[in-house]
Amino acid sequence: MKKAESYGLLGTGLWFLLIACVFIFIQSLVIGFYAGATIYAGAETPTPEQIEAIMLELPLNGNVVAWATILSGFVCTLLVFLAIKLKKASSISVYLGFIKTDQSTYLRWIIVFAAVLLASEGLTFLVGKDSVPSDMIIIYQSASPIWFLWFAIVLVAPIFEEILFRGFLFKSLSNSVFGWVGAIVITAAIWASIHVQYEVYYIGIIFVWGLIFGYIRHKTASLTIPITLHILTNLISMLQTHYI
Repeated sequence: MKKAESYGLLGTGLWFLLIACVFIFIQSLVIGFYAGATIYAGAETPTPEQIEAIMLELPLNGNVVAWATILSGFVCTLLVFLAIKLKKASSISVYLGFIKTDQSTYLRWIIVFAAVLLASEGLTFLVGKDSVPSDMIIIYQSASPIWFLWFAIVLVAPIFEEILFRGFLFKSLSNSVFGWVGAIVITAAIWASIHVQYEVYYIGIIFVWGLIFGYIRHKTASLTIPITLHILTNLISMLQTHYI
């Protein structure tokens, strides 16, 4: 297999900063659009207090979350592909780890995934936390059509996040002074930190999942397994939210 050239820490950091800025811009644009549509939809001009209330509610609006996730995920994934294409002697599939994986390897890691998921749910129950964060319930109940939110959360978000964190960032960090251990920890920490809408406990659970996905990425050299398991994680979360 051809070994892909990867960016150094500076190049990776600059590309990540650009992607993060575009991500935030698109998310803000979607929120701004919905805010404008909501504020100017009524016959009367809303008060500053009403405008503030609208701005606080929009990040928990299911339609806003769905559109923001899909648009930012699509555009930023293209930016990751562009970054790799601009790197000499690199290919997207090799750089990111899109390689064929045998069924026995898939099955082995799905069993590990199931065991960790059960342990996570057990711990959540023991510490008296809900399986589904309250914010996610609000988002789910406000989404219409609901399938659009499912598409965003179950497919778009996991694919984009794994391509960026366990794909692009992981490749560069593991080839740096940090090595594969540092790559696992750093990508998990950054990934967990972007989920600021949740309580610290849930962010901690996300960090642990990031460590597991990163370790799988290292052991198998494949990004397809972390993507699959991330999709399964979000699918189970959405099912829990639906039947809660």
